[in-house]
Amino acid sequence: MKKMNMSLFFLAMLLQAQNEVCLEIEQNPNADDDAFDCFTKYVNVLDCFEVYAESSIPDYKVLHVAAVAAELLDNDEDGVVDDEALFYELQSMQALMPVFSYDGNACMDNFMDNYDGDGVSAVLWRNEIDPSQPGHWGDDATVEEVLHTINHVGHVSIYPNVFGLAPNSSIMSDAMDIARGGQFIQVPNNYPEEAWYHYDDYTCDYECMAIEYLYWCIVTDMGILDDPQTCAGIANEWEPCSPELFESTDIIMHGVVNNSSYTLPQLAPDGNYCPDDVLELTITYNSDWNLVGLPLQVDGASYTILFPESIEGTLYSFDDGYTLEISLIQGEGYWLRFANAGSTTIDGTLINTLTISLNEGWNLITGISSPVAVESISDPGGIIVSGTIYGYSSSYYNADAIEPGKGYWINASADGDVTFGDGVARSRPVFEDMTAGANTLTIDGQDLCFGIDIPADKMMSYSLPPKPPPGAFDVRFSGDTRIGGKNSEIEVMSPYETITISYDVVLDAGEYMHWVLTSESGDEYILEEDGEITVPTEDTFTLARVPVIPIAYALHQNYPNPFNPITTLRYDLPVDNHVTIIIYDLSGREVNRIVNASQPAGHHSVMWNSTNSFGKPVSAGVYLYQIRAGDFVQTRKMVLLK
Repeated sequence: MKKMNMSLFFLAMLLQAQNEVCLEIEQNPNADDDAFDCFTKYVNVLDCFEVYAESSIPDYKVLHVAAVAAELLDNDEDGVVDDEALFYELQSMQALMPVFSYDGNACMDNFMDNYDGDGVSAVLWRNEIDPSQPGHWGDDATVEEVLHTINHVGHVSIYPNVFGLAPNSSIMSDAMDIARGGQFIQVPNNYPEEAWYHYDDYTCDYECMAIEYLYWCIVTDMGILDDPQTCAGIANEWEPCSPELFESTDIIMHGVVNNSSYTLPQLAPDGNYCPDDVLELTITYNSDWNLVGLPLQVDGASYTILFPESIEGTLYSFDDGYTLEISLIQGEGYWLRFANAGSTTIDGTLINTLTISLNEGWNLITGISSPVAVESISDPGGIIVSGTIYGYSSSYYNADAIEPGKGYWINASADGDVTFGDGVARSRPVFEDMTAGANTLTIDGQDLCFGIDIPADKMMSYSLPPKPPPGAFDVRFSGDTRIGGKNSEIEVMSPYETITISYDVVLDAGEYMHWVLTSESGDEYILEEDGEITVPTEDTFTLARVPVIPIAYALHQNYPNPFNPITTLRYDLPVDNHVTIIIYDLSGREVNRIVNASQPAGHHSVMWNSTNSFGKPVSAGVYLYQIRAGDFVQTRKMVLLK
């Protein structure tokens, strides 16, 4: 869940029309973007929703839009976005509300011409914003347009079976067909008498009508429409204007709106948003080793106070090696060990913005008081090596977000600063994993890949952090990587007597080859297709691409046959042996001896180019070829065409 982005040094508080808004107007952080260069005012709302406004929009109106967005996202006003999934979706889609002076002005035209994202679903104009009457129909369109954006950009994507907009796609689309008295793809000339939702804008298609329907359902349940003037004014479009009428009329959507699984806002925004910045966070941990960090500003940062159930003497920081510590420092990550899984509750002041200085190489860090998606980390120098942000939960995993109270490894290509929670990071490059379609080994939950070639300049993205302290679990290919080659050593740290290895081989090792996992003690396991094995724990294993050894001698038919002028002869050796292959004509005269050497066991082949032992071409006809390997002798015919 997400905290409000509020400066630790000062708080911008505006009292306008009796509204208190603890959000801050900043300079446009994307003024160099063609789509945003006409905006001068900017508000970051809970690090997942942004407000951009022209200079002509009064500050109190800009803050009203931001406050309404914050209230809809954080309905209980504790500084946390109520639905964590919604937070991540809005953040990843870069949801925003542009505020223009009026419809069709130059700034609006510029934005529409240059914006190519998916985070906008509605816009606001200056005369549509009235902070003195939040959400009141006909006076303040802020609640409607902000809610449209949150619903369209967020809820529709994260709950498609509930809020899908296409016909027959969701609970909501089915409910709307009932509310309109039938399924109308376009606005009908007349709605049936039993309909209570009769949208009449012919420019609005089915999906547009569905998003309007969701708005009516949510704000009706809030009670925003429950006054005689509003009820009369909206009756031509929406009849059940009070919460009581909504509950008795639209039973399906009343159930959806009040279903806690979807965390839709229940309380009507009033334009005031100023949550307390003192917070209580509960941090969970696993048994044994965990990566932890400081999630809040606290008076006493001793690990024995913050994590009273931890094992004494097990708090370690990292700086080119592990160092035993007593207290936690803001921004730094730590190893800490617990005898049992559990949780701890920490009280303190919010950390909303945090800049961390990274050293080249691996850094053990923690974040702020709320989750930060890895794509949203501000990395102006581009020093974070893509794909190398790792958390630990019994084994290393690639992290999608920096969660409060957890520690993470970050690999930096150079010294530099990164910032969490500043709200200005836009479209940081997403790591493109090149292991899709690779063979995988999963050893007690940790994935390793093999059978693919990664360009040398990309291999750093598949490097692994330093090994955990003794007693923790870890597995990796030698060289601290999760990508193996054709012959690679696997290093294992495990406190357990056995390990479980799952494998999925989708890329063949090659003709007459297979993948073999060999333990340090010499036990071999052939890996074919997919499966699972449980083996004794050893410090090292070797994964290699090795030849398949035949079970018997064989001389195969040449290919192609007939041929002109080259053919291939294949043969199998179950053991090492001296081999001769001789070509004869039908009278039994030796034409050419094409193999005469000692060879290892395996599948072999040799080509004959239709020449004799002197290198001269032979005439067309039938020839014999014979193999001798120890006591094994076999002869076959072949036909040369001219």
